[in-house]
Order: sequence, then C-alpha cells, then structure tokens
Amino acid sequence: VVSDWSSDVCSSDLIRPHKAVQDFIDEEGKFKSLVEAAGWLYPGGGHRHAIHKATKLNEPIESAFVLLFASVGVIYYTLKSRVRGRKARLAMLVPEISDLELYVEVRQAIAEQSVLELTASSASDAALRMLTTITANQTSNQFADGLGGSFVCRVMTFGIVSWNEKQKTRTYAHSVFSGRLIGFENYRVAAAIFKNHWQKSKEEQKGKKQEKKESYFIASPTARELIADNIAQGRAWFHNFTTFLDQKEVRKGLLYERKELFQMIEKASFEDENERIFISVCHISWRRRMSKLAERASKEGADRGRLIQKEFERLRTSISRSRNAHNLRETIVDWWARAGTNQELQGEGLSKLLPLFNEKNWKKARDLALLALISYQPKDKQEAVDMAAIQPAETSIEEGESTNE
Repeated sequence: VVSDWSSDVCSSDLIRPHKAVQDFIDEEGKFKSLVEAAGWLYPGGGHRHAIHKATKLNEPIESAFVLLFASVGVIYYTLKSRVRGRKARLAMLVPEISDLELYVEVRQAIAEQSVLELTASSASDAALRMLTTITANQTSNQFADGLGGSFVCRVMTFGIVSWNEKQKTRTYAHSVFSGRLIGFENYRVAAAIFKNHWQKSKEEQKGKKQEKKESYFIASPTARELIADNIAQGRAWFHNFTTFLDQKEVRKGLLYERKELFQMIEKASFEDENERIFISVCHISWRRRMSKLAERASKEGADRGRLIQKEFERLRTSISRSRNAHNLRETIVDWWARAGTNQELQGEGLSKLLPLFNEKNWKKARDLALLALISYQPKDKQEAVDMAAIQPAETSIEEGESTNE
C-alpha cells in the first residue's frame, strides 16, 4: 500500500512536492507519526523562529495526508486590489463542508467559471463571489440547503511582502459567516453593477526599435473592494468611505467609476431612507455650485474647468478632514448655503436630516457626503465637460488660490 501510494504521489500531475514521500515515510518505509507542515503542505504555515526547531508546525500523519490533497479541493481566486496591491495576489477559500459528494459538484461548477469570474478585488470579495455562485446554481442551492442556508468559509490571501520578494506569503486570514450577512442583497447589486472587465494595456518592448505591443489584463472595480469588505463584516456598504477615498490609487479608480457608484446609490438599500435623501441634497448642491462657478468663469474670463476642479478638491479635503460633528456641520452647511435654495431642505426636509449630524452619526454623514460628491452624474453635455475637468489624479489647491465667491 505504501509503495503504491508513494508512486502515485511522485507521478501525479496535481501533487508535485518532490519530497513528499521522504516527508511522509521514514527510512523503514513506514508512515511517520508527525509530518512537518511546510508552506507547500500548509499554505501560510512556516517556521516562526529559524533558530528554534520547536516553532516549526507539525501535523499528525492523518491530518497531513488530508492536507496533501486539500490543495486540489479548495477554491482559488486571483486578486486585483487597489488597497493591498501586491500583498494580495491570490485568495484561497476553504468552505465548511458537510456533504462531500455534493461539494464536489459545487467545486466543479466554480472551477468551470472563466478567469474573469474567478478574479476578485479582496478576500471578502472572493468569498462573496463564491456565495453568489452557490446561491445562483441549482446544485449549489442543494449544498446551501444542506447547511441550513448558512455556512462558514475561511479565506486566506497570499502575496509579496517586502522582506521576501521571491515567495508568496500569507498576508491575511478571515472567516466569512454567510448566515450573518444582513446586507448580502446589496452585494448582489454591487456585483451586477461593478463587473470585472478586460482592459487594454500597452507594453513597450526593449530593443533597438521601440515598439508598443497591445496586451490585456483583467480590471476589477475599485468600489467593489470596499463594498465587499463592509458587507462581509456586517456593516453598511459605504462604511468608512472617507478613509477609503483618502488613498491616492483608490481615488483614481473611484473617479472612473462615478456612473456605477450613482447606480449603486439608486439600487442599493439603506438602513434609513434619509441617508439616500442626504445624498440627493448633496448632488443638487454640487450641481448648483458648478453652475455658479461657471457663471463666475464667464464673467471673469477664467478657466471654468480649473475653477471646478479646485472647488471639488477643496470640498473633498474639507469634508475628509472634519474630525468631529461640529466641523462636519460647518462644512456641509457652508456647501449647501453656497449652492442656494434647495427644495429638498424645505419644510421638514432639513429636520429629517439633522440626526445625521449628531455625535452618533456624523461619521456616517461624512461618508455619505463624500460618496455623493464623487458619484455625481452630469445632467447635460456641458456638465459632462465640467466633470471631465476633475481628473483621476492627485490634485491640490495651490497656496493663495481660492474658489470662494
């Protein structure tokens, strides 16, 4: 039996660790009682302290044997993350399994997906994409029903870290509990709006003759990373948008996704519908603010696009730098006042929004305000030209410049 098993291990195309036999079998041809769980056997497992042998991971032979074949049974997603960059290149998903035969069918259904579908933006996004596949597939539904509609999935990401450029290191581990995902429907909405797509790139070839060769890569939407991470944690889909937007690379991506963010606001559910109204007020205020800046540019012969770009960045940084409820109220009220009369704030409109400015909710209001600013959709061609002036790059207001009227 040992001889046959050893031969299979050496010849298998799926399991290629060249020292597997030596690791599992001693010199007498018997299975070892303990097997060192190196990285190839236990992804992410390693020697904690090189000078201390006791800090090596070891597994009983039964567990090690299962781990040897586990790599072909788990699920993998390629990661394209703007937040974690090269630290998150691959996600390995280890779902809870109660019916092995049914899981084989589920695993096959997922494996048959295209590389476009098997690309995610984060560990949480990978787990939720897998859950979406499970709930959409008839066989997978049987799998979900067998688990009572809820199961646990352990997710680990691997990538490159500065202290080890040549090896993929485990950089993150997290468990997703599907039964606790109150906002899972919002993820379905996000997955339908923020889709992966092939994007063309140009690479310059080195040589005497400089030429540019077209190539393609999979682009994963930036916003879906934030949305998935929030929903996996049971939070509002726009939670912590302020911190997310503060990152330069993230901001570049989101500025390209204005249209999709606007669609998300329209179709997603909110804990309180006043949050959607708050966004609407901010949209109207930004439209009227742009209109006033356009009038000013016309009177003064100024660069219309430049004024709008500067105002956008001034407003974004002012909201982002608000560190308490009082600062935020001042910033938002000033924004709304500069825009002029807003029908949404007449009557009881303003009183409905006031709770968003209290000590409990002001951070949520800050996230909503920035979400509104970056998701604004032009109403005509001229507005589209004005919004195009806001480039997806680092911008700042030069000292001494102002857009105040």
